[in-house]
Amino acid sequence: MKTKKELSEMTREELGQELMRMPGLESPEQEIFKRMHDINTFQCTFGNELYLRGLDEYGKDFIICFDAFEFINWIDTEQIAYIKEQVKKHVDSK
Repeated sequence: MKTKKELSEMTREELGQELMRMPGLESPEQEIFKRMHDINTFQCTFGNELYLRGLDEYGKDFIICFDAFEFINWIDTEQIAYIKEQVKKHVDSK
């Protein structure tokens, strides 16, 4: 297993290759399901990448990268309103 420093110095292609070497991720066709808890970092880069960082369901650091343009096209006012409505239902039920 590589250290955080080693991973941080890798190119995007090298990171992709390293990810595919992880157990259970050998096949690019395999669906990946992760749950992000405790979102603690948001970053939008000049290169049109949007990053969210937090902890996964096992308490390990987890980063997801979106194409920023695709993200804002997909998450619009209607989706935000729906998310708020669902969260309110969840909170009110507690």
